[in-house]
Amino acid sequence: MTWLAGWSNRVRLTIDHNQIDSNLTHFPIPIFINTSAGTGNRDLSVIFDTIGTSYKKIAVTTDDGETQLYVEVAKWDSVNEKALLFVSKSDLVLSSSTDVDLYLYFDSGQSDNTTYVGDPGDRTEVWNSDFKSVWHFSESSGNLIDSTGNNHDGSFQGSLPDRVDGNLDYAHEFNGSTDYVSVSDSDDFYFAGDDFCIETYINFTSFPVFSNILSQIDGVNKRWIAYFDNAQMRAYFEKASTNVGLYTSGSHTFNTGQWYHLVWQRESTVIQFYVDGSSISTTELVALGSISLPNYNAPLELGRQNMALAYGYIDSKVDEIRISNVQRSSAWIKATNIGITDSLILFSEVSEITEVTEDLQLNYNLAQSVASIKQFLYDEDNITEVLVDGNYLWIAYVDDSSALIKKLSVFDPEQVIFEVPLTDISRVNKMLATDDYIFCAVTSDDYSGVTLDKDFPNESPTYLNKPSSVNEESISVSQRAGLPYYLTPGSLSGEVTKFLIAGATSQNVSYIIDLDQSGSDPVQEASDFIYDDNDHFYIVLRTNPSLSELKALVN
Repeated sequence: MTWLAGWSNRVRLTIDHNQIDSNLTHFPIPIFINTSAGTGNRDLSVIFDTIGTSYKKIAVTTDDGETQLYVEVAKWDSVNEKALLFVSKSDLVLSSSTDVDLYLYFDSGQSDNTTYVGDPGDRTEVWNSDFKSVWHFSESSGNLIDSTGNNHDGSFQGSLPDRVDGNLDYAHEFNGSTDYVSVSDSDDFYFAGDDFCIETYINFTSFPVFSNILSQIDGVNKRWIAYFDNAQMRAYFEKASTNVGLYTSGSHTFNTGQWYHLVWQRESTVIQFYVDGSSISTTELVALGSISLPNYNAPLELGRQNMALAYGYIDSKVDEIRISNVQRSSAWIKATNIGITDSLILFSEVSEITEVTEDLQLNYNLAQSVASIKQFLYDEDNITEVLVDGNYLWIAYVDDSSALIKKLSVFDPEQVIFEVPLTDISRVNKMLATDDYIFCAVTSDDYSGVTLDKDFPNESPTYLNKPSSVNEESISVSQRAGLPYYLTPGSLSGEVTKFLIAGATSQNVSYIIDLDQSGSDPVQEASDFIYDDNDHFYIVLRTNPSLSELKALVN
């Protein structure tokens, strides 16, 4: 896998397609960096140890390892080792059928990556044009920053709410009596008869009679409000002096002290509520229908309702508010909730690369490494296989009757990048490197082969179960059309040499080919084989106790 030129450390991020109900384009992916990140609770403290407060010395790429995505750093707390990034690009697609891999690079020796990485409001490319406002509520001073390119920054009224730890990044704790935010009026908040989506991530301290999340009021009788009444989620719309839409969550239960991802959304002629990624039963008290809402010429207020007597202040912690001028799909809403609860990404272990550009130095280091590996690392009798693959050496050896594999740098044989113990494997007989995998032919009572991911070999190696009809170990491995072919030797006492064919990461053999040539001597006592580009297998074998042959098989 290609590395981003000049960068020395990276970690792979995998987004499980089973979490994505339909393809999502230009979706803002939240990436949490902490000591227990993602679905695998990965400790990523090495990132803070490496770059400290220099949070722009990072890069995020697509699965090719080179194409950079845009990164907004919503939070970077190197002391407590907690960070939150939002990552996206206009052509990035999260697939519902195939896992998506990304790579997060970090390197203290790099210059700040300001072309792709920035603070909220600086890397607006993360947010697609359907987002009209995105507020993270992370500020400790100044204004509430809009992360989109629409510049809808808000001004804190009353007093700046206390900044506290949220469930996403930071949050503001509104006091329920004087705290709110005012945002200047804009046509971006004029929805007319079109769909729209309002989201918040919120934790209620209490439920006053009215808790207004968002409101816009042009006179007493011309307003729209997304709010809570006691502990009911509500939406209310007026046109002139007429109530033209009123919706409530009815019997749905909300609790204080709990984080909720809430969505108010116009879906054609109705308002639909979502809680934590799923739609809930929404009671229609006054039907909005196809009514075109007026242009409310008034500031947008976050946290209260500005009528003749201002009221409806929220008593809660607010972590996020977003406004879009489209209807978001149920898949988008679900993925947003999964993402902001850090349940979208699986992190691999961190890997590193060392580059030497001088050919002479490279060749010298390679020669020195190969010559000195056993001296530095192993007893000579323990090594069973050595494989050179690009800048890396793969060493298979036996320790206390169990097989292990180490991945080393050719530039420094004492630098062990990964060590992989192989469960119930007594010996690795042969290794083969492809673009993505290391295939291992092994001696084991239960398995015929093991597949390792080249970049992250200690992440769940795949064990190929030995078929019940096979009594011998696999002694060699080659590949054809991307599939590994494992060779069992056969014996002069009667068992025939076999090819065991499986998928790259399959746990079971797909096909068994007996190399028993009808009408001639069977293929027995094989010791090794290779496959060439002309569709030939060449097998070293014996057809009787005193004769060895090289036999070519045409596939």
